[in-house]
Amino acid sequence: MSQGHIIIVGAGVIGLSAAVKLSKYSKVTVIARELPGDVGIDYASPWAGAHFRPTPAKNEDEHREQDWMRQTYQEFEEIAKNHPEAGVDFIPAVEYFDTADLTSFLAEAHGYTSWPDFRVLHPAEYPPQHPSIQLAVTYRSWVLNSPVYLKWLQTRAEAQGTRFIRAHLENLKQCLSVYRMNKSQDESDHVAGVVDASGRGFDDPSSFPSRGQFIIVSNYCDKTISHHWSDGSSTVIIPRPLGGGTVIGGTKEPNNWYAF
Repeated sequence: MSQGHIIIVGAGVIGLSAAVKLSKYSKVTVIARELPGDVGIDYASPWAGAHFRPTPAKNEDEHREQDWMRQTYQEFEEIAKNHPEAGVDFIPAVEYFDTADLTSFLAEAHGYTSWPDFRVLHPAEYPPQHPSIQLAVTYRSWVLNSPVYLKWLQTRAEAQGTRFIRAHLENLKQCLSVYRMNKSQDESDHVAGVVDASGRGFDDPSSFPSRGQFIIVSNYCDKTISHHWSDGSSTVIIPRPLGGGTVIGGTKEPNNWYAF
């Protein structure tokens, strides 16, 4: 057990995942305005589809991200196998592209074609109502029921000793005073580290919302479907395990702060 306390700001999927991992080795406190079960426009994680969609890695940063994707993929395989109550499952995925540089997209060095069950679809398999499609692929994707998964992460972190404090912070440094005002007698005054998983961050110009419009329907779908249109927009169909319905939508408006 390491000395000092770890504070995590934010209880979205990143903050809760960090809590599960770090609480195996250190004392952890999560400070968040919203917790699993809450609904709010700024609490993004419960709204997520959510599903896995690989991308080609064409530079060093993208290869690093792709390595992280593979680690996450393996982690979810373990969760789906050993913890079905977490709301994670693996199903086929299909993607349609109206524009695609096939030589670059499918280059072996870019890692896109090496995911489990990856296959390029034959044009005869394209939906006939969309003659604009130039490339279609299928692969094995993970999907999750995000509200269920968030609650599972919280429960697991709590079982490992993580404590949760609900608070609305005005800045990141405020988490230190909130922790010390609420800590128990046996908890250390020394804070070894702070993990900022606050979503939009605190006045961080590199962090901004991307507004989308989606609906959840009760209809069952046995795969994820993504169509990437020539204007840069996408339409997605994402089933949620454990009876969570199917997410349908596809608008994406970066830097749109309008809530409705």
